Amino acid sequence: MTICPWWDGAETRAEVERQLVQDAERGQRPWIWICHAPPEGSPVSWTGRKSAGDEFLTAWIARFAPDVVLSGHIHNAPFYADGAWIDRLGATWVLNPGWQIGPRPAYVILDFANLSARWVSVAESGERDLAVTTPLAGVAGA
Repeated sequence: MTICPWWDGAETRAEVERQLVQDAERGQRPWIWICHAPPEGSPVSWTGRKSAGDEFLTAWIARFAPDVVLSGHIHNAPFYADGAWIDRLGATWVLNPGWQIGPRPAYVILDFANLSARWVSVAESGERDLAVTTPLAGVAGA
């Protein structure tokens, strides 16, 4: 697992990239990243008006191909028609459970034994087979 600290500028972004290079050399699978912001261009970064993800994270996903990237930051992405709680970028599953008011936060359960992901919120829930090989980009409520 790799926890990517928030980067603010070229210097701290370079530190995160060095960390990713080191962690990639370990070759541990499944490789899960935890990042603050979701990747740019994915429905998990949809604000209701635009994609507000991180372009560097998108490039790192393409370069390093982690198995799963968990993020947040874009609180309402799963609740918008053009947003989603899950997407696939290449071989990587990206997830953003979103944020909600209520007795429990929205959350995702990853089940690697059964290769599935389940999203639960007060408003709705969803489940995806992680063995699927086709991307989910653009699937509303995916």
